[in-house]
Amino acid sequence: MEQAIHIYRNDPAPQPANRELAALLGRMRRAAGLSKTNEKLAAYVGAHYMQVIFMTAGQLAGAVGVSQGSVSRFCINLAFRGYNDFLHYLRECVSKELTLPERLRYTTEQPDGVEEILKTEHANIDAVGRILQTPEYAQLKQKLSKAKTLVLLSARMSATLLPYTFYLFNKIRSGVESVMPGDPQWDTLELLDPKETYFLGFVFPRYANVLLDKLRSLRAKGFDVGFLTDVNFPYMEGLSAGFLRIPTTVHSIFDIYSAPILFVNLLIRDLAKESRHLKARLDRLEEIESGLYYKEP
Repeated sequence: MEQAIHIYRNDPAPQPANRELAALLGRMRRAAGLSKTNEKLAAYVGAHYMQVIFMTAGQLAGAVGVSQGSVSRFCINLAFRGYNDFLHYLRECVSKELTLPERLRYTTEQPDGVEEILKTEHANIDAVGRILQTPEYAQLKQKLSKAKTLVLLSARMSATLLPYTFYLFNKIRSGVESVMPGDPQWDTLELLDPKETYFLGFVFPRYANVLLDKLRSLRAKGFDVGFLTDVNFPYMEGLSAGFLRIPTTVHSIFDIYSAPILFVNLLIRDLAKESRHLKARLDRLEEIESGLYYKEP
């Protein structure tokens, strides 16, 4: 606990580069002064937050030697609704720096975490329903409908979402491209016409710099750029607008993209309902693809 005690004294201590996490540690430092129990919880979380993101309230209480009710009160003192609300925010904070070896280590140490993952997935799916009612979602649909050329961008693990998204968009409209770092088009995207092109990025942990730099470059050159992500990027220069927050589940060895995939599917559904010429396109595609799929003899 020596490192944790150092964090919550008044002497200077190293702060994480992650701004949200640094701010949360500051809130815990203030809450630590309210009681000895709070001090113990703040010290433990401050020293072991990479472990805490994989822990239930009961497990955290057991590790610190306090009651589960004390954990709940500590989270409320931090202005969260409860432990689950606190845990969701903490996971968002650390997802930027969570490495695969750390995930493997802590998921191995918490082998019974499937129920928690499933609860998180249910909450993420509920969140998608709320996102569909927002003005930002309506604006995204409008931009996608008007764009002559739609370019889907991503990198690293987030790019695993591109084949699915491209396949669906390519079914309902023309002028769709899917581009990743290393593709020949990556270095020539800035040559496209800003008046006719809309870029949609997929930016999920661990937030590849090559992708963020490309989105900034395109926006700086006058392109309309939007992106889907799971955290708020207000402090990132050049990426302060044009995004929708789609939750992911990070407390497994690899990110779980159920909610982003559901969001894309529902987005396609809404765009299809507003397309006047889609039936003719799909009828033509059905003719072209005749014989491609298995049928009972």
